[in-house]
Amino acid sequence: MMKFGQNYLFGSNLNLDHYQSRILLRKAAFKFVKIFNGLYNIIMENVFLQYLFWQFLEMPGNILKAWKNFLKFNLNYFSIPLLLKTLFSPWRRYRMSYGKGFDIGRYFTAFFSNLIFRILGAIMRVFLIIIGLLVEIFLIFAGIIIFFGWIALPALLIVGLIFGFKILF
Repeated sequence: MMKFGQNYLFGSNLNLDHYQSRILLRKAAFKFVKIFNGLYNIIMENVFLQYLFWQFLEMPGNILKAWKNFLKFNLNYFSIPLLLKTLFSPWRRYRMSYGKGFDIGRYFTAFFSNLIFRILGAIMRVFLIIIGLLVEIFLIFAGIIIFFGWIALPALLIVGLIFGFKILF
């Protein structure tokens, strides 16, 4: 039975200085790496285990990374955060000057023209945000279908082979 203060890996007392504790940690890490490398080598010696490793561990990770990149690209392509920040800015920075002096007719013309440009900007930005979010939703569903389709692909292959042989014979 282990006493309080004993190290579970080496059975020694834990009253160590910083240097000795780092050495013990390094030894433990080397043991873990040695065990992991042993398991990894066992897996990599067998072609079937290599396939399982690739099919169910490596490729799903790559699919998730690609899916994340597609989602980030879509947000940047449609500039959704920027469109939300500048929702009520004038469209294409169209702006009518109020001019020098105070002319009430020119003032109202410029005011309502600038208001129309801002409303047009808001409408166009809302339209672009909606399209971007719809594409984002499509990418989410497509990613889910591709991910689970990849996981189910070996089972679909086996079912297809069985069904094909039943049709032939």
